[in-house]
Parts: sequence; structure tokens; C-alpha cells
Amino acid sequence: MVKPVINFMENYAPTPNRIYDLYQYYMGGGSNQPGTGGQTAPVGMNQFISQGGGGGGNMMMGGLGSPQMIGNFNQAIAQRQNRLNNPGKIAQKLYDIGLPKQDSVQQMMARGLLGKKDQRMNMPLGLSGILASMMPDNYTDKMTLGDQILTQSYMGFTDPNTGMANKDPFGINVRSAMGNYSEYANKQVGKLGDMLSGRLADKYGATWDEELGAYTGKNAKKANDMTKMLREKYGFYGKVKNKKQDIASDLGLIQKAIEADKKAKHDAAVKNLKTANLGIQNAGNKAPGGGGGGGGGAAAAGMGGGSQQATSAGSTKSGRTDGGWGWAKGGIVELLK
Repeated sequence: MVKPVINFMENYAPTPNRIYDLYQYYMGGGSNQPGTGGQTAPVGMNQFISQGGGGGGNMMMGGLGSPQMIGNFNQAIAQRQNRLNNPGKIAQKLYDIGLPKQDSVQQMMARGLLGKKDQRMNMPLGLSGILASMMPDNYTDKMTLGDQILTQSYMGFTDPNTGMANKDPFGINVRSAMGNYSEYANKQVGKLGDMLSGRLADKYGATWDEELGAYTGKNAKKANDMTKMLREKYGFYGKVKNKKQDIASDLGLIQKAIEADKKAKHDAAVKNLKTANLGIQNAGNKAPGGGGGGGGGAAAAGMGGGSQQATSAGSTKSGRTDGGWGWAKGGIVELLK
């Protein structure tokens, strides 16, 4: 199934059916990466992979914010999520002996809105481990679960120009000790939106269309040609902003699904217990023939219980009325008191 491309400014609109869809997707172990053979994401949901856009202006191929850079970025973060979902044999052996493991976006989403956040990993001690535990880290110290999911969904790309890991296509740190990538993206959308719709629109005499992320009307071509880099950034960070909104909404829906599942299992257990108790009571209160009794030895004998005790004279008649089960006259109800 091919997921439709969603406009980066489109608002998220959950429906009741998505509760079931999301629960099956995340709790059912489906892959969240296209082309891996797993189940696809629910219809209408943004995949946790940024959709690259067009345009490059004067950017060189492979330069910051270029289509090639964004394409490489998308591929890198998708491959990272796939590795987290499907670790290789060597990596799995290391995890089995205690090496800390980062959960994938899918695994973190499955925790639901009230799920635990990522904590500092217990790395092997030593100078580096001690220093790491002392350093500030917004990811573990201050971020919400939604912010953590957003942040780590964009990790995995190394800037080829600097060799620095966990950068975005525009050279910004995705994972940093003091920053919050979600907050940065929100600020960029606001700042760039004001610039494109205000000063630059006036400068080029064109009309800014926020939904399209482009200029229309008179002088639109010149305005779009001269603002390609800015519009590229606006589109990219707009998707980051919308992704965070999707994550928050979906975590809430998944939480509802988790609670509904727990309630269903609890109700089923209560029903089974009542059925079991009813069966025991019926066994003790029904006589399999004659006498009109409410249990007693006839009922027990009919259940195939123990044999009647012989008398000292060798007779099988003992005068007992419990069918050999040793019940009091009150039947099984007395036994259960």
C-alpha cells in the first residue's frame, strides 16, 4: 500500500477508528519503515520519516538543505529505525549480555501517553561513563515522551561536511545536551513564515500561500526563485512541527487503546471466574436422580467421587451419605467457608 503524501501544513484530525488502527500498528509489531515488508502505517497518519521537498536555489548538489542532502538524511534516519526494530546478530548478542539499547519510534509509541520516558542509559563505568552521568541532558532530564520520540526519530544522519553525527539537512543538531529539536522547529516555522509572508512578499510584490509554501499571483516566479532555500527550510521544519502534533495525538489514542484492552481482559477474567464458581456450586447442589435432595452424597457419587467405606463386618453399607467424599451435611458450600 502506498501512503499518500500529506501537505506539510495539513492539520491532524484523529477519528475513533484510528484508536484500533494505531493499537494494531504499534502493538502488533508492524514496521514503521516503507519497503521493509512489515505492515503499513494507518491511513492518514504521517510516517515518522520526513518527506523531502524540491527546490534548491543556488545550493550545490549535496550542500546544506539541497534535495540530495535531504534525500540522504531521510534514508539515514529510516535505516536507523530499521536497525532498531531489526538488530543484526552481533548487535543482538551485545543486547543479550546487557548492552543498553535504544527503543525504536514504534516501540516508544507503543508505551502510550502514560508510558515511561527514556532514562539515561547505564553505560559501563569509567571516566567517560562518570562524566556522561554528570553532564546535563535535556533529552532525559526535561523532554516529554513525545519530544523524545520526535527527537530520536530524526537521529542517524552524519553531516558529510563536518563528520558530526545527528545533524539535520541544514546542519542543526537534532540531539544536543541543552536543546530541544521540536521547540527549535516551531520557532523556525514562525520566524520563516513571518519573513516569507511579510517583508519578502512586499519586496517581490507576490502573494504568499501558507498552505502551498510558495508564492502565487503577480511576480510569483521571481519570488519563488529567490526564496528557494528559505521555503525549503520552512517546508522541512513545518513537517517537523506537524509530526510532533501527530505524535502527541497518537500517543493519546494509543493510551485509550491500552486501557480498553486492559479493561476487556479484566472483564473476561471476572466472567470466567464467575462461570467457574457457578459450575462448582451446581456440582454440589444438584442430585443426579431421586430424593429431591440439594446435594449430599448422591451428588458426590454421581460425580465419580471416592468409594464408600466398608464396615468392620465387611459390608459396603456404612450409613454415610456423603458418597465417600467426607463432606459435611452442608455440602460443598460448607467446605468453601
